[in-house]
Amino acid sequence: MKNVKLQIAIQRGVSFIDNQQLVSGGFKSFSSPSQTIWIDTVQYTTTFTTSLVLNCLAALPGTTQSRQQMVNFLLGQRSPEWSFNYWVRRTPECKRFPYPDDLDDTFCALLAIYKNSPDRLTEDSLVRIIHLLIATEQKPGGPYRTWLTTADSPQPWQDVDIAVNANIAYFLELIGSPSLPLQAFLSKAIRNGSYESIYYPTSFPVWYYLARVCPPDSRKLLCKKVEGAAVDLNPLNAALALSALTELGGSNVLRSKLTQQLLRTQAQDGSWPACAFCIDPQMSDQKHYHGAATLTTAFAVEALQAQVPAQTVSQPADRRAQTIQKQILGRAQADLAALPKELKNSAQSMLVKMLASDTEQKITLLPYAFGQSLAEPLQENDKFYVLLGLANLNGWIAYTVYDDFLDQGGDPALLPVANLAHRASLKYFCAALPNHRIFRRQVEQTFTTMDAANSWEVAHCRSTTNLPDYGNLQKLAERSLGHTLTPLAVLLKSGAHFNGPAYKAVQNSLCHYLIARQLDDDAHDWQADLTAGQISYVVTQLMIDTAGKTDAQLQHIFWDVTLPKICTVMKEHLQIARYELASTDVLLPNNIICQLLDGLDQSVNTTLRKQQQAKKFMLSYRGFGESS
Repeated sequence: MKNVKLQIAIQRGVSFIDNQQLVSGGFKSFSSPSQTIWIDTVQYTTTFTTSLVLNCLAALPGTTQSRQQMVNFLLGQRSPEWSFNYWVRRTPECKRFPYPDDLDDTFCALLAIYKNSPDRLTEDSLVRIIHLLIATEQKPGGPYRTWLTTADSPQPWQDVDIAVNANIAYFLELIGSPSLPLQAFLSKAIRNGSYESIYYPTSFPVWYYLARVCPPDSRKLLCKKVEGAAVDLNPLNAALALSALTELGGSNVLRSKLTQQLLRTQAQDGSWPACAFCIDPQMSDQKHYHGAATLTTAFAVEALQAQVPAQTVSQPADRRAQTIQKQILGRAQADLAALPKELKNSAQSMLVKMLASDTEQKITLLPYAFGQSLAEPLQENDKFYVLLGLANLNGWIAYTVYDDFLDQGGDPALLPVANLAHRASLKYFCAALPNHRIFRRQVEQTFTTMDAANSWEVAHCRSTTNLPDYGNLQKLAERSLGHTLTPLAVLLKSGAHFNGPAYKAVQNSLCHYLIARQLDDDAHDWQADLTAGQISYVVTQLMIDTAGKTDAQLQHIFWDVTLPKICTVMKEHLQIARYELASTDVLLPNNIICQLLDGLDQSVNTTLRKQQQAKKFMLSYRGFGESS
């Protein structure tokens, strides 16, 4: 029912936005001397409103004619250098308030275009965008000045703004060229609590921008700040806070409250009211604020869309799967009911977090999905799958908490929860196959192997002086080896022999899948790992590739040299995993393991596409730098 309400609210909001769109593809903007009263406001047209609305709608699945009209409208507003102005060109406002082009409007427009029609940003356009950045950089790699003016312009045109730079950082991250100096600038601002922007009347737009590109070491700090300010908000700030907290992994309780507030305050026509988003030019010596019901509605739609659980073709959709899922959740809640209050609250919080991240139910329903993937599907009662689902769920909870501690970001209040979940996982594995002593020994040995792998990481992966030797990469699988146990338990239940070819093939395939998945995670987290002193395999390879090079060259070498190597290694392990599965006829062709491998293959291909784009971008950047 909750999802239905969300979908209806989103559809009504989108319909309102479509009805407000002008023939040109843009939208009306409004300026008010009050942040709260929007009666008899001044009307005009900007690129900014259209850019922001289009950015918000990019979160919705599919594409629509109205969005393509917005893209075309924005493309018609670009300068030959690919910069944008606040005003729509050749309008009365453009003549009355002749502002130069600026990087806030430019990168909000570029983000909107790229997220909806990435092919419209060609290599030539990216080169021109690089030139804009070089012309405005305060330091190489950022931060950047807001206005596209000459270096000898008066001081008011030389400002460096956190909101503007957050939008630039987000664009660079999307195209696969994140800037380390720019991320350092944003991290410092967050640590110092410097959220003020001269272009925005409140910090909520700034937090919204920052959340999209927040450096890992600053996420908790920013999240806490937003949570503390999310009280008695107008609909616009409620939507901005909800989006920011969703990006940052904020309180589920607070996110639910903000969601309910937005659902409750939606008007009959599907809109949410105009509120002050940014600061407009003064009129009659009086400060004015920019806002529009269309703009508030777009932010609300984006925030609500992020609360809709993702649906994928690999999610078990049959009635029995959902019955098993309900039994797993019911049993998990019953386990918590008997705990002391403090432990219960912490465990409940972790359970909710884990279930929220398992939108495809691949944790809880993996045993059932694997059972249905067998060439002769396992006809076992629900209890068997429920016990294995609970074993997997508790194993993931323990793994997640311990992993945070290994990354030196763990919450001490969750350590007892991890220990509890660790014991529960072992208990449920044994209960699923109570008379299978060999499997029990394997479960115990697997847990010992994971503990040993964690100890090895702590001992060897914390120093750039003596780089760790990962050997054949088996260590990458050993840390999360417990994830292989539920499919193997199903296989044993189906009659497979412990040392038989089918059992070994599935076990080996899953190990190579885990190696590839860990490499994928480490490739995405390399900057955070390097900053935190976590010497992952990816960081190790980068250190080898950058031996004798300066820190300034790290990013270029990662994209040019290290990342392609990592992707090649991932592809090799995925290929071996498929080869292992092909060696046995125990599984159907489109089995759950193949679906997991397909998902990683897609991730690698996406990474390689970004790598090629980033390589072209940085080659152009270097070319301009050498010629400037």
